[in-house]
Amino acid sequence: MNKKTSIISIAMIFVFAVSLLLGGCYKVDESYTAVAPGELPAKKEGFDYEKAGMEPYDEEITITVAAIDYPLETGVKEGTTPRNQSFNDIVKEKLNINLKYVISSTASNYDRDLQLRIGRGDEPDMFYTTSAQTYTSLQNAGRLADLGPSFWYLNEELQDIYLNVMPDVLKNVMAEGKLYSFPMTGNPNESAQKLYVRKDWLEICGIIDIPAQITMDELINIGETFISKGEEIVSQTNVQVSRADQLIPLAFHNEVMWTGTASASGIMQACGASPDAYFLDEQSGELYAGNTSQEMKNALSVMAEMYKKGIIDKQFTTKNVDMVYDDIRSGKVGMVFGQWWLPNGEINNTVNNIAGADWICLDLPSYGGKESLPIVKRVNIQGYNCVSSKCKYPEAAAKIINLFYDIYYNDNAEQIYGEKVKPENGFYYNMVPIKLWDATASVKEYKRVNSVFKNAYDLGVRISYDDNGNLKDGSWKVLTETEIAGLSVAEKEKYQAQLAEYNKLKTREKEQHWKLGYPYYCAVRNGTPVNQMSKTDKKGWGIYRCMIADDCGYDQVTRLTEGSLKARHDEFYGSSLTTMEAYSGYLSNTLSKEVYMQIITGQKDISYFDTYVKDYAKNGGDSIIRQINLWYQAHKPSGN
Repeated sequence: MNKKTSIISIAMIFVFAVSLLLGGCYKVDESYTAVAPGELPAKKEGFDYEKAGMEPYDEEITITVAAIDYPLETGVKEGTTPRNQSFNDIVKEKLNINLKYVISSTASNYDRDLQLRIGRGDEPDMFYTTSAQTYTSLQNAGRLADLGPSFWYLNEELQDIYLNVMPDVLKNVMAEGKLYSFPMTGNPNESAQKLYVRKDWLEICGIIDIPAQITMDELINIGETFISKGEEIVSQTNVQVSRADQLIPLAFHNEVMWTGTASASGIMQACGASPDAYFLDEQSGELYAGNTSQEMKNALSVMAEMYKKGIIDKQFTTKNVDMVYDDIRSGKVGMVFGQWWLPNGEINNTVNNIAGADWICLDLPSYGGKESLPIVKRVNIQGYNCVSSKCKYPEAAAKIINLFYDIYYNDNAEQIYGEKVKPENGFYYNMVPIKLWDATASVKEYKRVNSVFKNAYDLGVRISYDDNGNLKDGSWKVLTETEIAGLSVAEKEKYQAQLAEYNKLKTREKEQHWKLGYPYYCAVRNGTPVNQMSKTDKKGWGIYRCMIADDCGYDQVTRLTEGSLKARHDEFYGSSLTTMEAYSGYLSNTLSKEVYMQIITGQKDISYFDTYVKDYAKNGGDSIIRQINLWYQAHKPSGN
């Protein structure tokens, strides 16, 4: 074990234990010394970085890595693991790099296994972690390589994202001109929440005209109506429950501190709150904790009322997210909050498997006469691609990332890299040990696909399938050369114009958006109700709502990104601070979670929130906010 790391780890554990035992009397160092990020090193004159970024080594090198052994998605070769995935072969063939997996663990064990190796000073040459604390500890201990000289090896698109599109990201992993990670960054607006409501339930209840944004009181009224009309809903939707009170007007799971899909976060955001977020007080110019804010108190009060009335699932305290998805799939759920992708998941299953089922997508309910805004991070660092300071070839990280990026986003990947880039031959993007996404992909995709669909429809392209998946007469398809030769001059010109639009789509978009979404799009443009569509055409409901529709999914992400739709920002985007390391685990995972659950379920009155605020402060909350504000003054993001 590295002696320095051992001492740091033992000291932090001791500090945390003492702080709890003494009720917060022990003071962790709250100081914050700003270290200027500095500038990236200049490019070497005359050096061809573009070539070097994909150039193989003259002799084979071995890089030790870590990866998560994720469950396989449909279409991926059975038996694929990180150690035998086809990407390893491609890296060897194209870069002359042998990837040696010293960790290949399930998602639930990965962090533990990584920490064990780090603890004994034997971390892999390259690895990915979502833990800001792990990253910070290694950086402070001098155990991460300086990737500054390797930055210019990254392809131009990735450089542009870091330098121009999301310029605040790199500052968070730099110190005095040294770059300690290639951080995984995503579009923060993709985490924005929407409200999804069963349209057929609304119609059964006689609720027809719904605005894009309802009020919180209207949401509660809808929930109460679902309860009072439960018998009618059961009889008219054939949902498999023995009693109407087994219906769930609003579903979320028991991880109340989680901000993802099917969580309590939607209600919290509607009230202006978010767990573990830090918001800017415009008057003082300082950040305050969302956990103890008046907005959070309001949210808990609302949820307590909804729970008492039976609108919130009475069993939510015992349900994890997978159990909530089961409830949605079975048709028992009337409303749920979630992110852009939810319609293409379990919601889509209800539409396709339950006769008459349909959903609408609404903005977050307004609360207290004020506009409710989705809450997203100011800067979204999802994780850290790290390289050990012991690694002899730090630039290999950029090469591996470039190779993955070119395979995943290049329409000609199969022609360039061969059959091994296909999932059925063992390529599974999730298992690639280090990688970077195109953080701007969702906006590009939304605009491209919408443009193609509109233009294709205007050019007369119509596609529809029967229940068995067979093209109906008159449906458009890609023609063979022989079929094209049989067209008249006018027909040929029309077809070529249609084909040109189709070919603007990426290969993946042709297989998903076009194949599934376009028949549904045609049905919508033709005015066909969902319950009158063929089973095959209806399969496109989910992808249409996620990535194409102008009232849901990627539409919201695009409007938030471009500024036509406002968001509220969680302003803290830094790596883990000393006070957070010492106190956040208890404050978030124990104290806040327990109190929130007790208030929601009525075990404690909402007035207890004031006691919680005091407990939060004296158990480290005040220390955290003081240090965070020192950080904020040094790291105000661009535009603030």
